[in-house]
Amino acid sequence: MDGYSLPPIHMKQLLSSLLILIFFQLGCGNKESTGVWKDVTNVDLKGTVFETDDLTLPVRIVVSKANNLMAIINRGGMMVSLYKLSDGAHVKSFGRQGDGPGEFLNVGNVQFLEGGKVAVLGTAKKKFSMYSLSSLYEDENPMPFKTINLGSGNITQPQFLGKDLIADTRFNYDPDSIGRLNFFNTEGKNIKVTGSYPETNVEMSPVHLTQSYNSFWDNDEASKRIVLSHTYTDMIEVYDTEGSLINRVSGPDYFAPNLGERKVGEGSMFAPIKGSKVGYFANRVGPKGILALYSGEPFASFSDRITELIHFDLDGQPKTRFQLDLPVFHFDVDWQSQTIYALSMEVNQDGREFAVLTYDF
Repeated sequence: MDGYSLPPIHMKQLLSSLLILIFFQLGCGNKESTGVWKDVTNVDLKGTVFETDDLTLPVRIVVSKANNLMAIINRGGMMVSLYKLSDGAHVKSFGRQGDGPGEFLNVGNVQFLEGGKVAVLGTAKKKFSMYSLSSLYEDENPMPFKTINLGSGNITQPQFLGKDLIADTRFNYDPDSIGRLNFFNTEGKNIKVTGSYPETNVEMSPVHLTQSYNSFWDNDEASKRIVLSHTYTDMIEVYDTEGSLINRVSGPDYFAPNLGERKVGEGSMFAPIKGSKVGYFANRVGPKGILALYSGEPFASFSDRITELIHFDLDGQPKTRFQLDLPVFHFDVDWQSQTIYALSMEVNQDGREFAVLTYDF
């Protein structure tokens, strides 16, 4: 999942390793639960294949209507591929896998910023590589004009909030400095820690809290929202872009994180155990609300191919449960046209293994 949330392939690797381990269970419960699920509308959506060149090993998709571009983040080879959003034509693939200039060990995210800038997150090296959009079009081997290093701390999935601020969900080691979000300036300095965890029915260490409330997250500058969707409980959290909590919403199935402790050397780790479920996967927030992929399946049988997408308003109140006709594993949204662009392995058309699907909602 993203950042310390592992990509889909890693979920399966983690599951395989867990099957041979014996864990000491440390359950917890959420005390807060809001949202009016009885008033939620159910809607079926039918997807259309968005024609592109063959995709190799895609893990994430990012769309930018303003730049008429779609970025596909790959797991190997050229790490980022750009396509025209209007017709699917291939524009450029860049960022070869490696450790040299203009190379990446992995790519966690791509963001299209104001002023023709593109930020590419190299998670392993904990840095943003900043490209000009013109160089991506014109240069055979585009190179970043700037690198932003985010220090030696554990980053998960940092994103730009506007042009001068970077935020990230926080991995907590220090019991005297626990928070949900880190804020960095564009020099990579951590300037603020904010946010708190939901109350639980048992006392939990900072690491246990962090791993139990492992989450995907997204932000939208226009609506001034940051949204966290949790992996091991069916809860989303809505913050403003200052890091103040607006709402916590549980449901539709109301289950708490269920992680166990395993001793590792002098320390310990926490991971899902028998009876654990998977809640929310990737989410997107924009001027017309929040969309989040939802599983609700037992962790032991989770396949990372999801057919349910839930729409919330900007305060986190659930509005619509969309049932997709084909399973997807990541998505982005053009909020202007209300079109979802989703990655799928289930299209079975023209012999392709992966495809982009579009859904109008």
